[in-house]
Amino acid sequence: MCEKKRRLRGRKQLRTPEAPQDVCRRSGRGRADGLERRVLDVDGLCSDIGCALSCGDRAVENLDRAVFGSRGKLRAGADLANIMNEAALLTARNNKDKITMDAIEEAINRVTIGLEKKSHIIPEKDKKMVAYHEGGHAIVCYMIPESEKMQEITTVPRGMAGGYTKYLPDEKTQYATCGSLKARIAGAMGGMCAERLVFGDITTGASGDIKSATNLARRMVTEWGMSPDIGPIFLGGEQEVFLGRDFNNQRNYSEEVASEIDKEVKRYIDSSYAECRALIQSNI
Repeated sequence: MCEKKRRLRGRKQLRTPEAPQDVCRRSGRGRADGLERRVLDVDGLCSDIGCALSCGDRAVENLDRAVFGSRGKLRAGADLANIMNEAALLTARNNKDKITMDAIEEAINRVTIGLEKKSHIIPEKDKKMVAYHEGGHAIVCYMIPESEKMQEITTVPRGMAGGYTKYLPDEKTQYATCGSLKARIAGAMGGMCAERLVFGDITTGASGDIKSATNLARRMVTEWGMSPDIGPIFLGGEQEVFLGRDFNNQRNYSEEVASEIDKEVKRYIDSSYAECRALIQSNI
């Protein structure tokens, strides 16, 4: 009983406000929250303010602050912990003493996308389709100055993706302009446009690109006031209302305005698709 009381007393002391808030002294969710606050404070691992990352006795070697900071500054502390733990496991499997940036990159891909499927048997037709699809993303991203930088492009399946093009966010700003958002829409449509130009048809592999481009265009119109016809009016106040057994969306605007929103979203998508088609046709 005495030993049990001492353990309970120690736990209560750890939860008191006077206890140190250091990451190493806290346990459970508090440790992840502490790491998250530190990463947000340093704004993506700035060069003048350091952020200590450790995983057991595996030290980090040659950490690329620009890459890791831009890809990690908006992640929760628990996600960063998972990434570093995965990087440490990869380092141990390869019998290395230090965690390299390559191990961290592979860990980020494993956590966010999934495992590589190098042994997966893929028909040659599908390989060619994926190659042209990802090439379309790359061409559009390279040719539009406002686009995000490409970091990696691959046709090796990983997770649920048959291939992917990975972008590196701009570390110089935290805000997106109308031009950069249009470039993102165009980049998302580049894969489907390349499929149609090369094969005369499109596949279901472009479904995620279409969804992300449509959602982004709708937010530009309804939330960020980037439509010249509708103007700077917030129209993104849809709320889910429970009716019986189903959820219904309750809008705060009329059917006429909803029709105008749909027209503006379609205009953004169509103009981006036309730009993609012109760029890919002249550079493929």
